Amino acid sequence: MGQLLSKVKKFFDKRKEELQSKQSQSNQFSFTLDDAGNPVAQDAKLLDGRQFKKSGSPTYPLPNDQSEFERLNMQHFIFHNYRSPVTKDLERGIKELAKQFANSTFTGTDITNVFCGTESTAPPNVNFLEADTIKGLPFEDNTFDFVFQRAQVLCYKVTDWPIALKEMIRVCKPGGYVESFEAVLPEKDNGPALAQHTEWFRTVLELRDTLAGLSSTLSLRFGALAGVKTNYGTVINATRPQIATALGIGDEEYAKIADAAMEEITNPTEFHPHLTYYVRFGRKALQN
Repeated sequence: MGQLLSKVKKFFDKRKEELQSKQSQSNQFSFTLDDAGNPVAQDAKLLDGRQFKKSGSPTYPLPNDQSEFERLNMQHFIFHNYRSPVTKDLERGIKELAKQFANSTFTGTDITNVFCGTESTAPPNVNFLEADTIKGLPFEDNTFDFVFQRAQVLCYKVTDWPIALKEMIRVCKPGGYVESFEAVLPEKDNGPALAQHTEWFRTVLELRDTLAGLSSTLSLRFGALAGVKTNYGTVINATRPQIATALGIGDEEYAKIADAAMEEITNPTEFHPHLTYYVRFGRKALQN
């Protein structure tokens, strides 16, 4: 889902007016509706029927449309919110502030406007902002109690990772937590079709210099968590426009591999493919 940042209400109320003003000036959330009634951002281009941001990162291979928004939402419910041990610390802080502040607030950022057309249904203590972490998040130092990032491994070049992590630490308050939750391509116990798609995907990522090396793994068999198979199946379909275009793969060939890969994932017999996840978290040092 891009990044989730939480803080108490006082700062949110102050920043909300500023962000709304900037969004109004830039018209970054403007959209129209397609024939099916789905929102289409004005800064979008169509590739093989999927929306991609015109001015977005050329390294990012996934689309920016309603189907992708639904996949990200599904992904959130599969993995939930966080793994770092923030509960007791945040609970204590919230209790101390409860008399003055009734709720915590959440700010979500993403390099593309995956929230297009959904702002009106968001809870009142949630704010969305289109922002590029590599270019700098529009927040002051030591702003948030918890800074969380998930599924950005396709977004950053290898050389971008130190910049992104430094920026996440910058906006985190002393004593707060920073967490990154990432996945890599399935490579364990793949069937031939899934192995072929993984090789295509790997080649495209290498061409875009986004194949970062990660360590400290959590390996999950497809189906170990409800929805993992369906979620990765949508990734296979969502990457078709970029992979097919970059590697010159025909529609028939891609569809054949995609269908067979989905069969290997959803009905495992001889093969039992896995996805590997990486969770890193740390606590920002208290200032003297």
